[in-house]
Amino acid sequence: MNVMDDDNKPSSSEIQRRLADIEAVTAAMNRSLGKAMREHKLMGRSVVGYRDGKVMHIPPEEILDYDENGELIEPKPDQDS
Repeated sequence: MNVMDDDNKPSSSEIQRRLADIEAVTAAMNRSLGKAMREHKLMGRSVVGYRDGKVMHIPPEEILDYDENGELIEPKPDQDS
């Protein structure tokens, strides 16, 4: 089975097969979002989001931490508690 066409791009049927895997597509989208959030935070740029029918601006210091692969870095529990 040839999953690539002559231009070395995935064939239409291969694209459909890949998109049918919702979990993989969602994971890829989340990694891309994490990479974009990381880049904005590192560059000192805010991001814009949408919640409860309102546009929100999130300053870089409030953006959660993501690693270079776009995975969320879980905050460590406060040691003062």
